[in-house]
Amino acid sequence: MELGWEWILSVVAGSAGGGALVLIAGYLGKAQLSHWLTKDLEALKAQHQRDLEAYKISLIAEAERAKASQEVRKAMAVKIAEKKFAALDVLHRALDPQAMQLLSLIQLAPTLDRLDVAQRSGKLAERCGEFSAAARMAAPFLPIEEAKFLSDYASSIAQILVRLGSDQLDTGPESLALHVKQVMGTQIAADKIVRAHLDAMLAMT
Repeated sequence: MELGWEWILSVVAGSAGGGALVLIAGYLGKAQLSHWLTKDLEALKAQHQRDLEAYKISLIAEAERAKASQEVRKAMAVKIAEKKFAALDVLHRALDPQAMQLLSLIQLAPTLDRLDVAQRSGKLAERCGEFSAAARMAAPFLPIEEAKFLSDYASSIAQILVRLGSDQLDTGPESLALHVKQVMGTQIAADKIVRAHLDAMLAMT
């Protein structure tokens, strides 16, 4: 009978010890798992912080590049505007006297000898050449139609001067009236083109 109880007690004791071991093992497992998770979480947080800092740096760099690009575009726009205004100013100065000096010579030609007419025509041809050159310089800043109109006007003046200098231009009253109508009409239209662009630029200041 005593041996039976001893066996039962030993089994119970053995069972209790096994449960304690299981509990201890479970506790140690949780502690180790918690340690691993904590390390992984810290590593993730550190990586996230590094990624965030790298992203911030990339944003700053991108913003600096955008700012630099804007500054370059702004500087280029200013230079282009300066060149455009300078070209239009030269064009305006070269264009302004063309009609009056041409019509004055046509009107005066009948009272001059042929050599004098030829010499004066040559001088006006030089000024017309300056107008033509100014029109070419301003062409990149003008619509194609307007640039062509100015170029054609310069060519028409040059042709009239060639005919006048070689005594092949009719300078009678009726022809003079026709020249006045054609030349002044073209001059006014050309002036409007140039002045419109100059006024637009001045309005921006």
